[in-house]
Amino acid sequence: MNDLEEVLALAAEPLPPTESPPLRAGQETYSEATIARHRDFMAVLDDLFAHIQNPSMIQKFVGKLSPFLAYDPDKMDTSQTEKSMETLFDPERLQLVLDKFTEHGQCGGAFVATTGNIIGEPSRLSTLCTDHVKASDEGVRRCAISDQQFGSLSYDRSTFGFCHTGALTDGGSVIQLDGVAIASFLIGGVATSTPNVETAKTMINVADDIGQSPLEMVKAYRKTRRMTMGEIQLLGESLHIICNFLSQQASRNFAARRAARLQSISVDAGTINNGRNTIGDIMNSGLAAKLYALWWKPTDRAVHDWFKLTSVVCIMCLFLLPFIAAFSVAAPMSDMAMLIRNILITVVAPTLLSVVPTWGSVLLPLAIIVLEYAGPVLVLVALYNGQETLFNAARHFGRYMVIGLTTVLLTYLFLPSASWPAARPSASSTPSTPTTS
Repeated sequence: MNDLEEVLALAAEPLPPTESPPLRAGQETYSEATIARHRDFMAVLDDLFAHIQNPSMIQKFVGKLSPFLAYDPDKMDTSQTEKSMETLFDPERLQLVLDKFTEHGQCGGAFVATTGNIIGEPSRLSTLCTDHVKASDEGVRRCAISDQQFGSLSYDRSTFGFCHTGALTDGGSVIQLDGVAIASFLIGGVATSTPNVETAKTMINVADDIGQSPLEMVKAYRKTRRMTMGEIQLLGESLHIICNFLSQQASRNFAARRAARLQSISVDAGTINNGRNTIGDIMNSGLAAKLYALWWKPTDRAVHDWFKLTSVVCIMCLFLLPFIAAFSVAAPMSDMAMLIRNILITVVAPTLLSVVPTWGSVLLPLAIIVLEYAGPVLVLVALYNGQETLFNAARHFGRYMVIGLTTVLLTYLFLPSASWPAARPSASSTPSTPTTS
């Protein structure tokens, strides 16, 4: 009871000066080594975040960060395939973005993974958070849940509200990669109302829940940085612009990492492959080389003569097929066309004895063309995504489908109107008109 009375009496006293939390626990400001390595980047961040309460200016100048946050394959691990902030950005520079935002925004902040874990180090958290709430396991657990919830609500805009303490205001915005959240940029740890007896009671309840001293928590809360909701909203708009930029940069970095990884695979394989044509080789070759590699040279074994022959036939069919189909459907059956038709179907005609329906003369060729090009389309998809197994399977599928379906297509397109082997009556088979004596 005495503690409660002391807390309530403290809540009625004049407020102490607002605190200025250090950069991190035990670190007041940036190290000399950090300043020496990133002097230019820090200067650009200072120029940008000087407008942190003016979102339109943030939008205008945020592109200046791109050269500093671009993916550098010489410094990053290109073998990584994980879609995460830690693998797509230089961790030191990502940390500086956070630190400079909280410096100019006069708030705390952290990058938080979708699992609720902190990425890197939090920046300028309030004393209430560091020395009291996060000093207990229950407080840490509640913070992780609260952070995760703010991140999941902030796709289209920054979201703000009370954190799990019910007294401090937090907010955040999502960082995405191709529409999927990979992290959240959370800020806050500020009070949007003047500490009073009611907020003191809230602090007492939180202290009891997490096992901390109510008196010390009330003292820490009374020193917490304070902002109006208008200032918080402007800060949130700037935050959302930064997160949109980081989302776009993450997509560019992901593409750059993939290209660097394919290049690395190509270089490494070249030393042991003895001229094998790998997916990395194809991606880094010219158009003519890509077309050649697409149908000619396998990636996993020596080239046999029969394989070259099927490739030649396949390439010829692939390029001639649209012209043959268009000619067969659109052109009238002249005597010359009839002659070409009979020559083309000579090999397979004996196996096809039914008449093609009227609708089949158009729909069947179109369907076969679509299926025939499924192989090349899958090959291109595999090339884009760097999938070696799918690339090989699609190329083999496309090669033999082209040959087989071209044969079927030619047969159906040039099938006579009557059941095969119907033939035109020849002059020799026309019955002669009997003469009368």
